Amino acid sequence: MDTSSLGRAQRSTKTINVEANLLSERLTERARIAESSRNRLIGLGLSLALFLLAAPPLYRYQGAATRAAHNAQAKADQSAEQRAALEKKVEEAQPKLEESELMDRLQKQSNGVVDQLVGVLNAVPAGVALSGVKVDVMGGTLTFQCTAEAESFEQAQAFLANARSAPGSKDAFLSSARQSAQIAPTGVGFDLIKKVEWAP
Repeated sequence: MDTSSLGRAQRSTKTINVEANLLSERLTERARIAESSRNRLIGLGLSLALFLLAAPPLYRYQGAATRAAHNAQAKADQSAEQRAALEKKVEEAQPKLEESELMDRLQKQSNGVVDQLVGVLNAVPAGVALSGVKVDVMGGTLTFQCTAEAESFEQAQAFLANARSAPGSKDAFLSSARQSAQIAPTGVGFDLIKKVEWAP
């Protein structure tokens, strides 16, 4: 209330309308909430539309990836089975391979010994008769011990010379000599040892 110059109180024309302000604030808040809800609905709608557009290709891609993984696993399983079968065959064949290699090695060694024995026999001159040949293999040396009779000591020396000059000969010598008239009155009996380098 204001007081006039005449001392009378007058009603103020300035009034605060609280209800109007509250209503205005409420309307503004409702508009803000409505706008926010509308934006959220639009975003949700766009998300749903994008999902509906992307879902079929993603589903197809997932199906293709699943099939590819299944095929790869099937091929891996098949390869594992084939490998296991091959390993089993190799394991079964291993003893046969080892036996075959052993037989080949023994055959080569036997052929080598026979070749050297033939060389010793070819070194025997006409005036010498062999009564026995013993063969020993030790390390890298093949040793022939020959027991023989000769018409003369010169024939025994000829046998020794032939044995020394044979291919592969490492050493040859007379280990013993004695008089023997088995094939001639002036004959000798002797033992000849010939050594050959041996690399089977």
